[in-house]
Amino acid sequence: MLDPEVVVLSGGLVEAVGWCEAVADHAVRAALPVVADTPILRATTGALAPHLGAAEFVKEGQTR
Repeated sequence: MLDPEVVVLSGGLVEAVGWCEAVADHAVRAALPVVADTPILRATTGALAPHLGAAEFVKEGQTR
């Protein structure tokens, strides 16, 4: 089952001009009706998101 409350885009590509908007536009056209109205947001951490996630992963002592 796929029923997200929100989709968050992160990483370096979110800072490319127009990229998030293009992804959001395509997602609305291609999405299943159940997720067509799901908000697509840009992460506030921008390109740092993957690094912050990795740091949190290590901090929690996880290896996979």
